[in-house]
Amino acid sequence: MRRAIAVVAVLPMPRIEFHGRVHLGPLLTLVARFVVDLLVASGQVAVQALDPRRRPRSAVLAVPLRSQSDLYLTLTAVVTSLVPGSVIVEAHRAAGTLYVHVLDIGMTGGVEGAREHVLELEARILRALASDEELAAAGLQRRPRRRREVGA
Repeated sequence: MRRAIAVVAVLPMPRIEFHGRVHLGPLLTLVARFVVDLLVASGQVAVQALDPRRRPRSAVLAVPLRSQSDLYLTLTAVVTSLVPGSVIVEAHRAAGTLYVHVLDIGMTGGVEGAREHVLELEARILRALASDEELAAAGLQRRPRRRREVGA
């Protein structure tokens, strides 16, 4: 334990800048969608494990992310890896690219479906935590709030 503390003290990790702020509505959407993804993927993996006739077609996909921030790249990688059936095998920081291993590409809507799933996750993370400038740099907008129309 003392060695670990010494290593951290002597070789500190670089600081990760956070310029955004927490947006409660999009954060709740991110968490709710994560829970749904977790349940769906768990069911899909269970079906694969229990059906000996099923032969999954796995793949490793390169997914170039829209944000150049180390923070959002890391968060996207972690949340992607938490969902059963997908694992990050490499994160290329300079290129902003995640390499994702997908257990069964057929259950995720093919290569483009799996890639789109990771990009949608990144967009939800950005909408929940990024500043407006970071969103604009990633080519995204915060979703406008729905306004109730008052009947006349």
